[in-house]
Amino acid sequence: MMTSRERILAALRRELPDRLPMCETDFWPQTLDRWRQEGFPEGADPVEYFGLDRIVCVNDLFDPSFGLPETTVEETPEYRVHVDRYGKTVKTWLTSHNAPAILRPALRTWEEWERLKPTLTAGPGKFNNAAAEAQYQNAREAGHFIAITPAEPMWFVVENTMGFEDGLLAMASEPDLVADMVATYADYVLNMLTLTLQRGYRFDAIWFWSDLSYRNGMLFSPAAACRFVLPHWRRFGEFAREHEMRFMFHCDG
Repeated sequence: MMTSRERILAALRRELPDRLPMCETDFWPQTLDRWRQEGFPEGADPVEYFGLDRIVCVNDLFDPSFGLPETTVEETPEYRVHVDRYGKTVKTWLTSHNAPAILRPALRTWEEWERLKPTLTAGPGKFNNAAAEAQYQNAREAGHFIAITPAEPMWFVVENTMGFEDGLLAMASEPDLVADMVATYADYVLNMLTLTLQRGYRFDAIWFWSDLSYRNGMLFSPAAACRFVLPHWRRFGEFAREHEMRFMFHCDG
């Protein structure tokens, strides 16, 4: 009988596992609340309870942002408005699990980008997440399938910095700016992944979580994808193959 890690790796290699892997990486909090009302044991791990195959996603092992100080602008019993480490203003709901709302993007212009761009320089000081380090070590000791999940370069533009409205429009109005942001961020993440491996970390996969699609297709044209980001996705695929990792992509839609 295969372990979960062996089973997942076999499926990704298009080999025949002992059975199909059954995975769920994130259970929606409202779902767990309802299940508990229907008899799901309090404190139970749903992966173990349902006999699923565990994938551990290590997020933000290194700092994906510009490293700016986070500040609170407003807080009420229902929500919090804050400026995050990218510099964008975000409204987060405290009484529900709805998606945060971007109230102001981190940047809109070349000048703002040029001011922030130098912070995306790879170095050992970017490893500053003790929780992610502990998560990795625990997963490694347990023999789980482990994926590192850095921010994807186009998601860096349309979600983490500019937001969807400004980011998608900028592909048409400021294509050179978007191209430079994507290329710079791809370089940063690849350099940080190199440092990550040099520090002794070992992963089964690089996994991008990037909601670039919806139910009717992509949020931008295939031509835009080819122009702005496809060459960089290929770089990550090559990096993964060189280091015996799988390259995985979550895109919604």
